[in-house]
Amino acid sequence: GKKTISPNLEVIVLLESAGGSVSDYGLAGRHLLRLRNACGITLTICVDKVAASGGYLLCCTASPGKLYAAPFALVGSIGVLGQVINVHNLLEGRGIQPLVFRGGKDKAPVGLLGEITHEGKQTTQKMIDQTHEAFKAHVIKARPILESHIDEIGSGNVWLGVDALNLKLIDDIKSSDEYIEEKVREGVRVLKMIANPPSQSFLLPRSTGVWPRFGLKKEGLRVVSCIAETVKNMAH
Repeated sequence: GKKTISPNLEVIVLLESAGGSVSDYGLAGRHLLRLRNACGITLTICVDKVAASGGYLLCCTASPGKLYAAPFALVGSIGVLGQVINVHNLLEGRGIQPLVFRGGKDKAPVGLLGEITHEGKQTTQKMIDQTHEAFKAHVIKARPILESHIDEIGSGNVWLGVDALNLKLIDDIKSSDEYIEEKVREGVRVLKMIANPPSQSFLLPRSTGVWPRFGLKKEGLRVVSCIAETVKNMAH
């Protein structure tokens, strides 16, 4: 017969991330929402140190009233960042003419070698702005309590846990150890799930183009990969 999930199952995610790739975090957030929306599951998210940018995108997926942070944890940074180094003028100054060929006027509007144009910067900024709007829309949908002041908190700023509580970015001040200890004292059986992060192949180097990012920390990607794999395994 079809397997059912215990109506009292609670999944606690210990989330520590300063952000990273839009695609990676967006996918991980989708998996967490699937878990939250599964029948009989409560999704609790605890932040002890940092959940900024893409990390906060994941935080928003917690079940209502189930997002906690330590008092000095950094929370928020609802913003998007894109950056690239351009060496076009440097090369031309040394007598080297860089050539870039495009199929499509908006293909890689700002890159490493090509000349930076006003139109290229406008196209790139438009992409960043669209991603930012999608980020804020996700926050509102996953955490409706923030809709009334999304413009205030969606500026890219970051807050300590104590201030984040006043802005309703979190539901209570509590570290993961405190929350788990409460559950143990209540007689709840607490199990720890450990997922091994996937190895990164040297055959697949990272692109050097301008890609929207939720923050800058590369280590956040590994954390999200672990979370995503864990959620996928539990959801199936």
